[in-house]
Amino acid sequence: MADYLREPGNPMMPGRQVHAVFAAEKRDDTWADYVEAKLRDYFARQRGVGKIAIVSLACRSTMCEVLAVVRPPNGAPADEVRWQEIVFALKRERWYASSEIREPSMEFGTTGDGRHAILTYLLRK
Repeated sequence: MADYLREPGNPMMPGRQVHAVFAAEKRDDTWADYVEAKLRDYFARQRGVGKIAIVSLACRSTMCEVLAVVRPPNGAPADEVRWQEIVFALKRERWYASSEIREPSMEFGTTGDGRHAILTYLLRK
């Protein structure tokens, strides 16, 4: 994650700032372990996520950070739209409300090799 955000020319400045806050945050092991497991299971069950690689997924005390990259270089915008659909459908999961997660936020960029990257944050209420 840190390497990606340091890439020259990467326009994800707000993502860098939020990542710095995330990286400095203490981990709530109980909440983070639970939500990370649920997110991994959820993403594994989604159709269409195969074109999207989850590079990193981690939670701390008040937020989770997911970096997803479209696998083929110069992937289609439809892949980014599909990721958004998958992420926003999280709220239909039984565990989502009890995990006290707010509406997700996403930031889009490009990796050095031309792949589309999506930085997603899930904030705890």
